[in-house]
Amino acid sequence: MTHSTTGRLFVGVLAFALVVAGSAGATTRPAQQATTATGSSEGTVGQAQDGECDYAELYEDVATADVEITAHNETDEWGGSGWIHEIEDSTAYVVTNWHVAEQGNPTDLDVRFDGGRWVEGEVVGSSAITDVAVVRVTNVPESATALPVTRDPAERGERIAVFGQPFQFKETITEGIVSGVNRSWTTQGPRGVNRTIAPMIQTDASVEFGHSGGPWVNCQGEVVGMTVGGVTSVTNFGISWQALQVIVPALTDDGSYPLSYLGADTTEVNATVAELNDLAVTRGAMVATLNRDSPARGELRSAHSFSQQFSGSRIPIGGDVVLAVDGVPVEDTADLFGYLYLETRPGETVNFTVLRDGERQTVEVTMGESPASGTTTTRSTTTATSGTTTTEATTEASREATPTETA
Repeated sequence: MTHSTTGRLFVGVLAFALVVAGSAGATTRPAQQATTATGSSEGTVGQAQDGECDYAELYEDVATADVEITAHNETDEWGGSGWIHEIEDSTAYVVTNWHVAEQGNPTDLDVRFDGGRWVEGEVVGSSAITDVAVVRVTNVPESATALPVTRDPAERGERIAVFGQPFQFKETITEGIVSGVNRSWTTQGPRGVNRTIAPMIQTDASVEFGHSGGPWVNCQGEVVGMTVGGVTSVTNFGISWQALQVIVPALTDDGSYPLSYLGADTTEVNATVAELNDLAVTRGAMVATLNRDSPARGELRSAHSFSQQFSGSRIPIGGDVVLAVDGVPVEDTADLFGYLYLETRPGETVNFTVLRDGERQTVEVTMGESPASGTTTTRSTTTATSGTTTTEATTEASREATPTETA
């Protein structure tokens, strides 16, 4: 979540953002010799002998990689957090959210390092859809260090610390655990088109305005996630380590990360969806709607109607249930979009195993490329889920006609 010094609050937008910051004579983390921090640390930073986190030691080690970011245009000023991912000589590359570094079309972007030094930054790569941006900063302090992204899967119950600059309180650390992994978050984008971001990670650590782009660090000092936003004070979400491993290097080196585009809204198959559709399975992602420009048109079948039988919920009826993608099982929406975003590229042909009319079938879809957008915003109705998307907002400009409602 970002904060605004002019009273305007930018709520966390779902896209990944990488900020690249540079530093003259900067050093890397003590446990690493290379200037790029990408692997698991050999040391035990912040790890007490009993297996619990030593948060005081963890803070001392991570604070030199934790940064504050301030942006402004002609009318507004806002800010957020970030973390140094790579240092090359006097140049550093900082990771943050797209909505911190790019939303609002800032004319100036400044990065504050540990110790209070401010240096002007420049975005070298960003993705609005995934909410990641890369800012390059030159002539950074020698004390600056880089944080590695973990290569070991984060586990539920694992202790972590969330770093950032909430409400401009410098170098803040909050304690928490990994509450959930492989989450997905659905947000309403331009023209009412819903977008699902996955995979994400969940924590119970406190996340406030200004935390956007801040790192989530395990007891070894490795990044397991990056703040995006939250639903309640103890239900907060961040970009997962799997996504950061793939997207951050692409933005740093190429300036962009093209996402595969399916053009579909899906709903997790739970007991209610299975009952109303007379399904023999209670897993997978049911295709609710297809965009008019969806590359899956003619291959995947969307729902022919929606039921509002239970508390006004719109439950799709008759859509294909995606059970696997390229042979990889799909338990829910997070599995589906996580695979498409991280394992496939636009133009590639993907095999979908679907349940249609009670029978398994395999269909091929050639992925499109997600349309870039600089206007994605998170509404108060944005929801974070473990796999269920919302499909309330539709327009004729981008969607097929809404299926009929049934009682």
